[in-house]
Parts: sequence; structure tokens; C-alpha cells
Amino acid sequence: MEKDKLIFTDGTNLEYDTISVSQGRLCIAFNSGNFTELETKFSNAAVLEKIYQADPQGNKTAVHKNYSILKEISKRKNVVTDEINEVVEDVIVVCMEQEPEWVVSQRKQDNRISSVEETAEILTMDALA
Repeated sequence: MEKDKLIFTDGTNLEYDTISVSQGRLCIAFNSGNFTELETKFSNAAVLEKIYQADPQGNKTAVHKNYSILKEISKRKNVVTDEINEVVEDVIVVCMEQEPEWVVSQRKQDNRISSVEETAEILTMDALA
């Protein structure tokens, strides 16, 4: 059975099992996920600007903006995830906090300034050549 997925700003996607938003936190659970890969993915603010929820066919159903502060990642071992079929898995839960709008704006401004400085440097070097 295909699962719902998350689609990140860079276009990559990741299947998940449950998701919730409560008290300013976005928490996502992954049954049998890879702890290291999830920690790496959710530590990269560049791909977390917009996280879309999508159904198994890829149709977007919700968007979560600027949840780029990794607050918690935990692993619960031997959790019964399906009582009928007696499925036991390790569950990894990733909790993200939303970045304040001013921080996002500052990061975008810093990126624009860096681009302008780089362009100015190239043009100066060309003019001196």
C-alpha cells in the first residue's frame, strides 16, 4: 500500500505515516525510518521552506511553511503499528518548529545581497581585465 508523502522545496519527497500540527510544532512519524537520513533531511533549512503533504498519487493536500527548526527527533523501539496484523516497528518522530517570518525574510535578503556582491565582483574583474 502506498503512503502519503511529503514534498520538499527541492522537489524530493518522502513517505510518512502520520503528521500533526499542534502548539506551533509540526510532528511527523515514520515507521521503520532511517534515523540518520531523517535527521539530515530535517536539518537542511533550504529544503524546508515549504513542505507539502501529498496523497500517494502526488496531489498536494496541504502546505507547511517555514517549519525549519528541528526541535526533536526521537526513536521508539518495538511499537505495535498494526494490531490486526501484529506489526511491530521502530517509529521515528521528527518535530519541527516554525521559523519567525523576520528570520526567513533576513535569510532571503542575505541570499540576494550575496548574489549582488558576486555579480559586482565578476563585473569588476571583467572591467579590470
